[in-house]
Amino acid sequence: ASSNFGPVRAGLTTTHRTQQVQLSELLSSLEREVENLNSKYCEAYVTLISVMETLAILTSSFSPTNTTEEK
Repeated sequence: ASSNFGPVRAGLTTTHRTQQVQLSELLSSLEREVENLNSKYCEAYVTLISVMETLAILTSSFSPTNTTEEK
């Protein structure tokens, strides 16, 4: 037998079952990567909130305590 890539020897063709296993492994790998990225996103979000809270505290220490205008 032959294919677009040259002759195919018996036993070396990819069966439907092998393709299903490969797709399943790829899906599992993708799911792990999505979980990893989600974890990193959550970690970055928590860091952002912490930095923003610290910035708000530092910024409020520079502003005047009396916010009413005197005329």
